[in-house]
Amino acid sequence: GIRFETIELSWVNIGLWINTSRVDSYQYPMGVEVYGMDVGGSGKKYKRVGELKDHNEILSLWPTRTSPAFHACYVTDKYTEDGIIIQPSKISQFQPGGASADYFQSYINEVWDTYRSQTLKADFGDLGIFQGSVSDGDVFTMRWVSGGYGSSTSIGSIDGIPNTEEVIEAKGKLASGSEWDLNVQKMFAAAFNRHAMDTTIQSPEVQQWGDNTKYFQNDPHNEYVAFFHGCDITYNSETYAFSYDDVFDQSSTIQATYPEKVRITIGGYSKVKV
Repeated sequence: GIRFETIELSWVNIGLWINTSRVDSYQYPMGVEVYGMDVGGSGKKYKRVGELKDHNEILSLWPTRTSPAFHACYVTDKYTEDGIIIQPSKISQFQPGGASADYFQSYINEVWDTYRSQTLKADFGDLGIFQGSVSDGDVFTMRWVSGGYGSSTSIGSIDGIPNTEEVIEAKGKLASGSEWDLNVQKMFAAAFNRHAMDTTIQSPEVQQWGDNTKYFQNDPHNEYVAFFHGCDITYNSETYAFSYDDVFDQSSTIQATYPEKVRITIGGYSKVKV
């Protein structure tokens, strides 16, 4: 088939938001550069995101850095160079009935089982500090405690135990309900994909899910996401490899209040000095 890539953007009267996307698949190295004022932060004039290696290098590294369960994410038609790497939830192996359909389930169950009797307390970044536990019906409810822009009415729940596909795609039980339900659900989805949740920690100690030095250090984690966040694969390790990769600013989104120029490089930066 024909390989293609997507650049997502939104340009409104308060600025530009633009990013590369690996949410569904990787098909070709890409690069995005934005010039202007307040680009990726106040006073900054330039920012770039994208892949650092060429297509064949990325394909050759995939089986060396992932476990056998993820090897099937690499698919090709006739020629090796036509290969692409697909988000695991898009292949039958990780879907209900597949060999890896329960890839995350032991971790998910461990979290639910631990916090039936213990209290989870976590830093949700700009949202503030939240804490909560599992109640009847497997409902995991988190309530605002302090900081951020939350308040005493900021309460969000996950209505039941999610499955692997729901975790990878942040859908179903991790994409339903009120605004604060969704805020809690996106935090859990990101923490599961990154294996940022530590069940040995209970309140009053606060878990720091925004500490990216702890991401992908334990199994299970989403190895597809970890691969594309590799510092030698992606510039500054910033990529959009699952739906909530923007949680704690890990994504490839560039926000520019006053954009002047955008450069899109098909092929990424493998032949460009960065």
